[in-house]
Amino acid sequence: MPLVVAGAANIVASLGVTVVLARVVGESDYGSVIQLLALFQTVAIAGNATLVAVVRRLAPGPDQQERIRWLNRLYRIAWMSEAGWVLIIFAARGFVAHALASPNPAAVVAMLGAAGVFFVLCVDRGAIQARQRYGVLAVNVVLEGGVRFVATVGLPLLGFGVPGVAAGMLIAQAAGVVHARFALARITPDTPASEHTQVPDATSGVQPGRSLLSESAMAFACFSTITLLQNLDIIELGSRAHANAGAYAAVSVPSKALIFWALFFANYLIPETTIRSHRGEQALRPLLHTLAIVVAPAMLLLAIAVVAPSQLLTLVFRQQSSTAAHALLPLAAAMTLLSITVVLMSYMLALGHRRIIVILTSGVITLAATSYAAAGAISATAINDLVVQALLTIAMVIAVVTLTRAEVPTRSDRDRTAAPPGVL
Repeated sequence: MPLVVAGAANIVASLGVTVVLARVVGESDYGSVIQLLALFQTVAIAGNATLVAVVRRLAPGPDQQERIRWLNRLYRIAWMSEAGWVLIIFAARGFVAHALASPNPAAVVAMLGAAGVFFVLCVDRGAIQARQRYGVLAVNVVLEGGVRFVATVGLPLLGFGVPGVAAGMLIAQAAGVVHARFALARITPDTPASEHTQVPDATSGVQPGRSLLSESAMAFACFSTITLLQNLDIIELGSRAHANAGAYAAVSVPSKALIFWALFFANYLIPETTIRSHRGEQALRPLLHTLAIVVAPAMLLLAIAVVAPSQLLTLVFRQQSSTAAHALLPLAAAMTLLSITVVLMSYMLALGHRRIIVILTSGVITLAATSYAAAGAISATAINDLVVQALLTIAMVIAVVTLTRAEVPTRSDRDRTAAPPGVL
């Protein structure tokens, strides 16, 4: 429940920043802001991937002291990487700004620097999640989101413009890191967060041959495909029919927010699944709980898309954005299905299964082809997206069911194992 509240607050803060900035900065500056935010989200994939690897590596076990030493080494490496990253982007600031057609090289440095700090924050959040301290995680998320809203909106209002937005993101990530560091210092490694932290030695820890790099690489690949599945339709439509891009983007904002909601609750599902897996147990209950939480707001958006799509878009954005209102329902349904795919992907990532990358990559290729075939038409792009997401979700469900049936012993097997000698 703390994560539900924190997730809702974080999504509201993110949408609030997007909507308020549309009114605070000019039209040309708003385009630069959207570019910078997209740049942050792209680089942030590395942080989310590392978070998954950290959770799997730090899942509670009898060698907690060694795991703490490992975390401290990783933390030092993360800060060293951030220092090198800042030097690189500072040297390349002019090139990147020119590539983005942005007149603000300083904003590029600040935003990419914020993405690097987010990478460090993900290391700490992974450690918090591995110890199942969801209340602490919820506070950290709310704090970071609140600072982000105040700073990224407040600084432009004070006249700092686009660089103020980037500086606000940097301040928010730094605030999250400071809080996480103090929170981790108060969590003693010998105190279990819950009864689930008592893990038998025979099943604890990550698979012996699996390094942090390989774990991160697999998670990075999966999160990258999710990002493409979320945004390929917009990219293709914008390249084929730029005049329709603004209206379609307005429709996509509430729909695609569902994906950030789903990704947030992977923060609950991944450690719970990993810990249960290490204990030789199934994690179907947290999987079903996560699916229920993720789908709930999607049902509300779908209802609005049926009853009053034009009113929603006119209220949140501007009058001309409502011209694409007919695409809200299929796009909301497509993102609902992608949200389910995200949850199922997180479940399989936590179990260490790599076959999902084949399914996700196939979905990306199919979506790219169908979005291109839509030739920039708003309705065709949204409907094609819905069809592809439906097929992808079906494939993921089949993969999870197959995996679950393969790992769950039959009733007769369990009875045979539990029965004393001579009873069979």
